[in-house]
Amino acid sequence: MAQTQKHYESLEALLATQNNRIIRGGGYGRSPSTREGSKRNDWSGTASLEEAFSLARNGWKEGRANISNALNVAHAVTKNSNAPNQSLDVAGAFPFIPAAVAGDPMNMWSPNPADIKTKPVIRLYHNICYSAVVPAKNITNIGGAMLGVVDQLESSGFRTEIVAYWGSYEALITVLLKEASEPLNLDALAFPMAHPAMLRRINFFIRESEPTLPWEGVGMGYPKTIEPEFVLPNSVVIPANIGGNEGATVEGAVAYIQRLVKASPWGDAITFE
Repeated sequence: MAQTQKHYESLEALLATQNNRIIRGGGYGRSPSTREGSKRNDWSGTASLEEAFSLARNGWKEGRANISNALNVAHAVTKNSNAPNQSLDVAGAFPFIPAAVAGDPMNMWSPNPADIKTKPVIRLYHNICYSAVVPAKNITNIGGAMLGVVDQLESSGFRTEIVAYWGSYEALITVLLKEASEPLNLDALAFPMAHPAMLRRINFFIRESEPTLPWEGVGMGYPKTIEPEFVLPNSVVIPANIGGNEGATVEGAVAYIQRLVKASPWGDAITFE
């Protein structure tokens, strides 16, 4: 069965769904997105649906600490021979995340303007759909690894576009998180890329309240990779992560994302060591 897609052109557009009314799943307090309790809170990473929306809007402060290790790991093992001429300064075109995390004022890359015009664009479809048995920390590790690899790609002379997706066998939710012309904003992307509540609160809520999406029951269906018809050519697709074993450690998560990038049409232009 083909997936039915609901697409949002920005995170802000997706978050505007908070005003929707729950029409499936048993109503507030009983639906998967609104259930509370210590086990549910640990599993989703938030105490409530409202907290998830607040973190998505206002930033996930703990996210910097949680994913900084993945950023450092990615930079430590990644290089690209075609990097543009650039230097670190207090102001520039895009941030050098490890330096920013460390509080170093010299944390902005200032590339040669001629290099900016010739930077190729890599489009990445980031999966945020996981089986219920996947621990919350694994989701954070994989999201942090993705941000780390994206940061390294941008530092190495590429521009990146990020589309996050949640897919089941019948439904597909996609959201454009970063355009190629935008710098990598760690504070804005930490929650939607690496927090389990993006799936287990907010995306569940959209499934419960969006009438155009088919309803597969309170189990929300089985994770499925985005279908090719919804993917633009020459893109990197992170597949639906059923078991999440790749995210058990930060190092494993970084290696997993790097393998997928190397297997993409861009693989020959990128060197990971």
